[in-house]
Amino acid sequence: GDTRLLETTKIPYDPVEADADAVLGVSMDITERKQREEMLQRYRYVYESALSGIAQVGPDGELTDVNPTFLDMWGYDDGDDVIGRPATSLWNDPERATSVLETVKRRGRWEGELEALRADGSTFYARGVNSCLTDGDGDPLGVVSSFFDVTERREREAELEMQSAAMEASMDGISILNEDGEYVYMNQAHADVFAYDADELIGSSWRRLYHDDEIARIEQEVFPALEREGGWRGETVGKRRDGAAVHQEITLSLLDDGKLICTNRDVTERKERERELERTNTVLRTVVESLPAGVLVEDAERDVLMANDQLGEALGIPVEGEELVGRDCAAAAEELKGLFADPEGFIEDVTERIERREPVQREELPLADGRVVERDYVPYTLPEGDAH
Repeated sequence: GDTRLLETTKIPYDPVEADADAVLGVSMDITERKQREEMLQRYRYVYESALSGIAQVGPDGELTDVNPTFLDMWGYDDGDDVIGRPATSLWNDPERATSVLETVKRRGRWEGELEALRADGSTFYARGVNSCLTDGDGDPLGVVSSFFDVTERREREAELEMQSAAMEASMDGISILNEDGEYVYMNQAHADVFAYDADELIGSSWRRLYHDDEIARIEQEVFPALEREGGWRGETVGKRRDGAAVHQEITLSLLDDGKLICTNRDVTERKERERELERTNTVLRTVVESLPAGVLVEDAERDVLMANDQLGEALGIPVEGEELVGRDCAAAAEELKGLFADPEGFIEDVTERIERREPVQREELPLADGRVVERDYVPYTLPEGDAH
């Protein structure tokens, strides 16, 4: 029931025994040959339409065939532009390319990446799989290679490496958490806030670094805001390795895939300085408010930093000290100069005192209502400049 293909040749001739025309037929079974031809046609179709660039190199190292994708990758219009050329001439480092060919001949295969040289002189990176071609007896016929352009992948990898290096070198702590709240990345700056090595915390839940009451606050207040807005910034109180509290300023950013980026900065020392400053200000405010005399303190910008209620009583005006805080002293002096017997002289004297920065004690200032008040002036210096 097998079907075979025959190739038939018909030869007309004159038979000796009969007065008639005759034909001699010779047939040859070509089934296997046709099958090989069809297979070669399929191979050629695959070769021509392949998404990878394919090239064949002869024993002498010259290109013997390339497919259209190869020409596109290298920027050539026609196969004649490259066939017959040394294969190594299409690479930015011909010596390296020669070494690859020698490796293929010696080992039968090489896979890796090289920098290719296009027709216009530009370069790109290609990943190639190179195999040795042999005949039926195992004798080498050359090399066949398949290439993919990996330039974009390498650029992405380089960008990621640069970003990773920047993250590792950042003074701010950076971490990434998965949907389960477990750390999948953490730079050392982040771990330092909690007195750990970063590797120790990878795979741990963020809850490991917080006390129960702070965990509850974060889950009840922070996470709902994060879900609504996609981000959150504020302060939290973490837990160091030894259990001590660490105040940190953090920024949370929720990604589309459910991951969470967290940046943190240890603000424990800043918070302590703020508390110390608040304690100092409380003591100073208490002292100022307890003095029997009116007191006004200016900052370097000549804004009122502190004033007590006795100042308004001394000048005979219904104003409390808190109402003056933050006001511009020069503008306030202009508004109040009418309270003094010599309004313009009062302004000129204030200006002169500030410019000369000479302390004054018990200076008498006549008021418009006939009363006389005494003034003390003490200049002082703030980190941002001179103050009064």
